[in-house]
Amino acid sequence: IYRWRRRKNSRRKTGHRQHYVRVKITKIVA
Repeated sequence: IYRWRRRKNSRRKTGHRQHYVRVKITKIVA
């Protein structure tokens, strides 16, 4: 999964940050 998203470097910076923030919020809510 990590190697597949590594190809999209431009989207990984924006998409990866949004995914990280959502995971942090879900962990805090849980």
